[in-house]
Amino acid sequence: MDQERQRMQNIANTQGVDSNEYKKVEERFKEYEKHWMDSVKNLNSAVEDSLDNIMDKYDNAINGILLNLELKLGDGKRFEDIEDEWDRINDQADMFLDKINSAYEIDKLQNAY
Repeated sequence: MDQERQRMQNIANTQGVDSNEYKKVEERFKEYEKHWMDSVKNLNSAVEDSLDNIMDKYDNAINGILLNLELKLGDGKRFEDIEDEWDRINDQADMFLDKINSAYEIDKLQNAY
């Protein structure tokens, strides 16, 4: 933009344009430049907003697909729920095994005497 302004100044000087007239042209050019920069800024914001929306839709679609897959593989249950259920089963099995081992040790001691 500065090169364009300098070119306009050179043309005005060679054409014998009145400095007041040139100042009016330069002011209009500054207004044009400001509007141009505002328009570019607005366009960039609109593009960024559009890209954000596209990325959100993509994320939501992928999350939905993964959730559906998880529910199908887990027979309607989330993996987190299946893991909790598995942990409870193992805890109960450990407690049962502890009771069996205790009973075995007691029986062994009773048979020893």
